Amino acid sequence: DITNIASVMTNIFESAILPERETARFIRDALDSFGAKKAMMSGSGPSVFGIFDDEAAAEKAANILLDEGIPSHICKPYYPAK
Repeated sequence: DITNIASVMTNIFESAILPERETARFIRDALDSFGAKKAMMSGSGPSVFGIFDDEAAAEKAANILLDEGIPSHICKPYYPAK
C-alpha cells in the first residue's frame, strides 16, 4: 500500500540540508502541494522526488516544475513478467 509505505519514509539529511538549499526545499514543498503521497530528498539531496498515486497529478507537477526551469521526469514502476 503506497500510502502506508510513504508514511514511514524518512531522510535524516533533510533537517540539515533543506534549510540551506532553497531550490530543494521549493521542489519538495511544491510536490507536496501538487498531491504527492510523499516528497523528499534522495540521499544527501542531489535530487528530490515525489510519490504519486495519481498519474495526472504527477504529470501536472512535472510540467509546472519544468515551467520553472527545474528538470523533471516521471518514472513508473516496473513489474517484470513472472
